[in-house]
Amino acid sequence: MSNFKLSLLLFFVVSLFFIFTAKGVMGNPTQQDIVDNLSSKGQIFESSQERARYALAESLVFDKSVFLDKYSRITLPDVSYANHHYISVFQPGVSAFIAPLIQLGKIFNISVILAFALPALLSVFSAIFIFLICRELKLSQLASFLAGFLYPLATIAWPYSITLYAHSFSAFFVIAGFYFALKSNEKSFLYSLMVWVLYGSAILVDYPNALIMFPVIILLLSEMISVRKLIDGIKKSRIISLKIYPLVTFPALLLILLLLGLYNYKTVGSWYEFSHNYRVTQLVTESLSYHFQLSNVFSLKNVENGIFTLLASPERGLFFYVPISIFAIFGFSNLFLRSKLPVYLVLSILINIFLYSAFYDPWGGWSYGPRYLISCLPLLAIIIGAAFDHHKKSNIFVISFYIFFLTSFAISLLGALTTNLLPPSVEVGREVIFLDNLKFLGMAKSSSLLFNWAQTHLNLGLAYLYQYYLVILALFTAILTPIFSYQIIKNIHLHFRSWRERKETETYA
Repeated sequence: MSNFKLSLLLFFVVSLFFIFTAKGVMGNPTQQDIVDNLSSKGQIFESSQERARYALAESLVFDKSVFLDKYSRITLPDVSYANHHYISVFQPGVSAFIAPLIQLGKIFNISVILAFALPALLSVFSAIFIFLICRELKLSQLASFLAGFLYPLATIAWPYSITLYAHSFSAFFVIAGFYFALKSNEKSFLYSLMVWVLYGSAILVDYPNALIMFPVIILLLSEMISVRKLIDGIKKSRIISLKIYPLVTFPALLLILLLLGLYNYKTVGSWYEFSHNYRVTQLVTESLSYHFQLSNVFSLKNVENGIFTLLASPERGLFFYVPISIFAIFGFSNLFLRSKLPVYLVLSILINIFLYSAFYDPWGGWSYGPRYLISCLPLLAIIIGAAFDHHKKSNIFVISFYIFFLTSFAISLLGALTTNLLPPSVEVGREVIFLDNLKFLGMAKSSSLLFNWAQTHLNLGLAYLYQYYLVILALFTAILTPIFSYQIIKNIHLHFRSWRERKETETYA
């Protein structure tokens, strides 16, 4: 099957599962609707992360304003107060991207559905970029397809791809940036331009992306210099050529940063200061609840605990919430022999881990798994795909990979159908893990648009969310099992043929 057809298949299958869990409600809810009906745990606006970003988008569209004075009540505690105005503590990127969809949705009475569909769509395209990069690295079609399949459906990216958090946006910009930087020699001007636009957009949605995505810029600049070897008889010479396209297209980044600076100047009166510095915990009129300092947020003293929290703790650890990530260990050496790209992928992953391990809140507040690592999960998926490609001739490895893949899917689906709000142990005095979300299945409390529609129109009882979860899990199993069964049968056939050839060789000898 061609790469194009496999990309289409990947797009269709991932989109299908996202439709099962897509969040949304019909209509254009008012602030009162959000507060009274949609902001409780398990609902589409359960977190102020969603409410603050959606509120800013509505303010941009309907009030032509960057201020949240009309929306301050629903955005707490993710609201700041500066220059006698309420503003969002978040960068404006996500709100700016969903604003046109809210405007369009207003016409058809589906503003929320369209707004929440964008991050899901970006995750689908992230899966395709993962597949394409794997193919560039000469991984098999099967390993490339599984890597693309893995990121959106078998990691905690899924629960956050159907909400208005910034993580799926960040992950898309990172993986797309790597693809265009890698291919920048083919269409130098266009692809170089795309890298700068993606880098600027990543900063627009989340400032830490400036560091996490910086290896993409290093890769792009390294592609400026090409070395060719010419052989004339026994004499070898090298021709070094320099491409200027990455420099010519650099102003695209400056333009985006200028827009971000203008937003900051309009909201807090400074081109470079963060609105988070003026965050308030309650509605105020003249004073601030506190004033953040960046030096108080990041510290090397936090690193040891942060790394444990992000990778190995039961309440947030990557290895608990995405068990298949352990297979990345087997993929590093295989990738390093294929291309220089893995160096940049690993560098980006390490920056992501180190940055948030030094953060004062590595738990990510109330969250489902290590959400701060989602930006680099597409890169991890490539490495895991390389591990499968290198060890796929071992049936023990294939069976183990299958079990961990299915387990990771089940954990991600549980979060997508229930809630992302799991409190950290530092707040509640005990470890709350993903298994705590099982109680939501019994309560039939879900923000899934499709499930809620079926429950309303088909009169489903409370127990049916368990069944809905199991049906989706069974469907995924039905898709995944033949893929791995094919590889296992192929291995058995190869082993048998090899054994028979050895026997024939011994007989003739």
